[in-house]
Amino acid sequence: MKITILAIGTQGDVRPLIALGKGLHVAGHEVGIATYGFYETLVRQDGLEFFLVQFDILEALKSKAGQATMESSDNSVRSLLNFAKVIGPSMAQIGDDFLAACQNTDAIICSSFACHFGPNIAKKLNVPFIDAFLQPVHPTCAFANFLSPLVLHRHKFGGLVNKVTHVLGDALLWFPYRSVINQWCQERLNLPPLSFKQFRLQQRPALCAVSPNVVPRPLDWNKDIEMTGYWFIDEASDWQPPAGLVAFLEAGSPPISVGFGSMGTSEQLITIVLEALARTKQRGLLLTGWGGLSLSDLPDNVFKIESVPHDWLFPRMAAVIHHGGAGTTAAGLRAGIPSILIPFMMDQPFWGQRVIDVGVGPQPILRKKLSVERLVAAITTAITDKDMHKRAALLGQRIQAEEGVARAVEIINRRFSNR
Repeated sequence: MKITILAIGTQGDVRPLIALGKGLHVAGHEVGIATYGFYETLVRQDGLEFFLVQFDILEALKSKAGQATMESSDNSVRSLLNFAKVIGPSMAQIGDDFLAACQNTDAIICSSFACHFGPNIAKKLNVPFIDAFLQPVHPTCAFANFLSPLVLHRHKFGGLVNKVTHVLGDALLWFPYRSVINQWCQERLNLPPLSFKQFRLQQRPALCAVSPNVVPRPLDWNKDIEMTGYWFIDEASDWQPPAGLVAFLEAGSPPISVGFGSMGTSEQLITIVLEALARTKQRGLLLTGWGGLSLSDLPDNVFKIESVPHDWLFPRMAAVIHHGGAGTTAAGLRAGIPSILIPFMMDQPFWGQRVIDVGVGPQPILRKKLSVERLVAAITTAITDKDMHKRAALLGQRIQAEEGVARAVEIINRRFSNR
C-alpha cells in the first residue's frame, strides 16, 4: 500500500511522523512524506519518498506575528490567533503541495497542522485517511483542551467545563482558517464548503501518539481514537559525538541540558539561564537548535553545541530544561530524568502541567514570567528531590518499554485493510 504522510509544524511535530513513516516502510508499505526541505535527507535515508512543502516555518516564526506567537505563553488563545497570522497567507500553497504529494496514493495520514487539508484531499481522491496527533485533542471531561488557559488549573474545574474547552479549541483551529480553506477546497477540489460541525475533530479516526503513562486514556473517548504511545526516531546507535562534547561530559558531574528548539533564544533568556546555573553550581549544556544561539563567551562549566540526538544526550544529563514541545517533552520523560519546562506557546503549558501531574518536574515557568530566582528554585528542586528522581526513572522505564510506532503500524494496517 502506498501511504502519504502530511507533516508540517516545528521539529517536535514533524520528527515523530517521520518515525511513523519509517515504521510503516519496515512493515512493507511504500511511504511518502510531505514536509519541509530541511527534512529531505532524514526522510530519504531509509527509503521513504520525499515531497516538498514550500512553506518556511523558520522564516515565518521570525516575523512580527511569529514573535508575537512565541511571546504568548500566558495566553494560548492569543498564541494560536497569532499563529494563524503566521501561517494563514501560505495555507493555499501548503494545500497545493499536499495535493500534489497525494496523487496516486492509497491512504493519507494527517499531522496536526494538516488536519484542514488531509480529510478533504482524501474525500476528493476517494482514499482512507487517519489523523495523527501528538496531543490529546479530542473532547473529554478528564482534562481541558491543550490550548486552554485552564490546563494549568486543571483541578479547579469539573468535567463539563473541561468538555466546553474542547469545543472552543476546535473553534480556534477552524474559524481563523475557514475562509481560505473553504475557498481552496472549492477551487482545487470542487468540494462544497465545510461547516464547523463537519470539521469537528471527534468525528474522525485518529491516532494519539502519547504515552498512557503520561496522559491516561480518557474513559469517554470513542473507540476510533487510539492511544499508541510516543513515536521516536532513535539515532544514538549511528551518531558519533564530537571529541569536545565527550571531553566536557567526562570532566565533571552530569550537566543540565538547556534547549528551546524552534522557539528562538534571546540573549536575555540565556543570561537568565547562565546566572541560574552559576547560582546553583550546576554545569550546563546549551543546545542552540533552530533558535541559533550566538553567544560565544561562555563560562567553563557550560558547553554549547548546535544539536545532539536526544536519545543519546538526555540519559547522560542530570535534568533537562526546555520549552515543553511535545517531542522534547516525550524525549525527556523517556530518559528518566527530571524536566524543567519553560512554555512559550500553544500546547507547551499543557505538557508543563503533565510533568507536574506525573511528579517528574517542578512547576513550569511561563516564558513571560521567567526570572533567575524562579529558575534557581526549579533547578534546585529538580536536582535535590530524590523522590522526583525515582519517579522520573520509573516513568522512563515504562515509556522505554512501550512500542508506540509498532502499535500505530498495527492499527493503520487494520484500519486501512478493512477499507
